[in-house]
Order: sequence, then C-alpha cells, then structure tokens
Amino acid sequence: MAVSTSSSSTQWTHEPVDVAIVGGGLSGLAAAKDLVAAGKSVLVLEARDRVGGKVYDVEVKDGNGHKVEAGAEFVCKNHKRLLTLASELGIKTFPTYIEGNMLMWIPGQGRLLYDPVKAQGMPPLSEEDITILADITVQVNEMASEIDVHQPWMRPKAKEWDRLTLSS
Repeated sequence: MAVSTSSSSTQWTHEPVDVAIVGGGLSGLAAAKDLVAAGKSVLVLEARDRVGGKVYDVEVKDGNGHKVEAGAEFVCKNHKRLLTLASELGIKTFPTYIEGNMLMWIPGQGRLLYDPVKAQGMPPLSEEDITILADITVQVNEMASEIDVHQPWMRPKAKEWDRLTLSS
C-alpha cells in the first residue's frame, strides 16, 4: 500500500495500481487495509499533510502535552471498533475524558466553556437547538438499528443514506 502525505502539487510517477483511494481518513485507510489483505495493490491519495480525516487532535502549546480535538470526530473508550481499527492502522490515540469542563465552539458565539455535570450533560445550546439535536439523534439511532454492520451496503436505502449529511 502506498500512502502519499504530500500536500504539494508536485508531479510524480508510480507503478500502476489496482485501486486508487481518494482520502486518507479512517474509512479510506480501512478500505486500503482490506484491499491489500485481499491481494490488491492500492494507492491512497490525501490532500492534507496528515492522515486521519475528521479524527484530528492538536497539541496545546502549554508545555504540558495537553491536546484538544480539532476535528469533527471525538473518539472515546466506548468506540471499541474504531479504536481497534486505529490500532490496526498504526494511528496513535490518547486517553479522553468525559469528566471535567467541556469546551465548545459555536459559530457567532465563539468558545464556550461549560460544566456538563451542572448542565446535566447538555451542551450550552438554545432550547430549540437542543430539540433539533434530540430529533436528529433519534433519527440516526433509528436508521442505525436497521443496518447490518457487517454488510451496510445491503440496506435498500444504503446509497440514499450515504449521501446524507447533518445539513441535509
């Protein structure tokens, strides 16, 4: 498996491959891993100078080695399959905690620091936004309950659901 982490537009040559995967996120890396295991030659193309996709942390420059989640995904100890995949792919992880204060970025409001215990586990959102979040959570859980995790593509609405985003 070839992995290019160069973010430059330098031209380079390579041997032909069976499969080119666009995106070095966990899905792309997992697909590459499975294809290589099946005997296929693979090239992973990633625009950024790192792999991992939406799973991304940044070290805070406080001299204590603290990190903050900068990506769209948060992985905790309960995400056992994802942590197993990360380990298999050689992606380093670090402990995350659900205790203590949380930092949240809200467009138009900036950074909000809040205590999830005092907030009874709810982020500092308006009542309307909390209702919307609850509705989305119910919908996603209902959809997830209909999917065979070993063959998600077999679901009749798989293609339709794969195109969905939270904004749609």
